[in-house]
Amino acid sequence: MQKKLYDIAVNMRSGGERETLELLSTFEPVIHKYGRLLHGEDTEQDLKLHLLKAARKMPLEQLKEKNNKVIFSYLAKSLKYEFIRLSKKNSKKIEIEQAFEVKNVADEAAMNSEMELLEMMEVLTKQESFVIECMYVNDLSATELSQYMKISRQAVNQTKNRALEKIKCLYFGHEKEKRKPSDSK
Repeated sequence: MQKKLYDIAVNMRSGGERETLELLSTFEPVIHKYGRLLHGEDTEQDLKLHLLKAARKMPLEQLKEKNNKVIFSYLAKSLKYEFIRLSKKNSKKIEIEQAFEVKNVADEAAMNSEMELLEMMEVLTKQESFVIECMYVNDLSATELSQYMKISRQAVNQTKNRALEKIKCLYFGHEKEKRKPSDSK
């Protein structure tokens, strides 16, 4: 007979390897489903790790009912929310890739050039360069970056947008049209 999930969670907290494997085995179909939907290399491992963390942090003492249904539901919802978080992260990466999509082979060759990269960084201010690197290389969110830089999230986004506009102008030759006051005589 299968152990109750409550007993598995309690024993897992005290370092039970068998219980850890049993918990992973119980949720394997859900993890496999979400991993397939995310199309990532390590998404199943990320989901397994999240499941183990959720099981360890689960407030067992506060549960009114300690039956399989309640605990399974808690952990399944936790996996679902992690799946949603990872999908948003993946869609953000896709948006970034589309934003920098190169229109032809000549532009692609220019984008890959180290000289072009150095030139791009020269047109950005130190703050713009830092924001772009943190958000697109280190995968920090605007909120995380704003907390680190001790500025508002909006200021981070404005800096990012200003930098992206400069990069777009540099690579694609789009000049941002500046409104000139009309000459009235």
